[in-house]
Amino acid sequence: MMNKIILAVTGVSVLSAILVASTIAGSSYNLICENKDCGWTGEVLFGGGKAFDRITGYCLESGKFIYLQWRRGENKPEPFCRIWNPATGGIVELYKSPECDGCFMPINGIQELKYCPHCGQATLKYTRKALID
Repeated sequence: MMNKIILAVTGVSVLSAILVASTIAGSSYNLICENKDCGWTGEVLFGGGKAFDRITGYCLESGKFIYLQWRRGENKPEPFCRIWNPATGGIVELYKSPECDGCFMPINGIQELKYCPHCGQATLKYTRKALID
């Protein structure tokens, strides 16, 4: 009897964790460059929340991560232009920066951030700071 109760509680806990994870729309990460000559740090957000979605990018002119946000159910912002990436063969959409006159390429997730935006070395590491719902 006790084994059945423990299994039932464990099953409920696993189901609850799955349901919570499926309702999380975004994440916040702390970034640090492990290049001893750089040491740059920053924070970046990916995904949106229950009421909004977002595109993440990096602005070279301002030196910070930037975001385009829109309400869920509304149309995603239109790209400024589309270019062909000869290294991958794919098409890249560029968006107008909300911070300056330039444009930016979307960063589709934390797994794409490998290079430090300050020193350009492949020494960028991250830790999840928070989940956004």
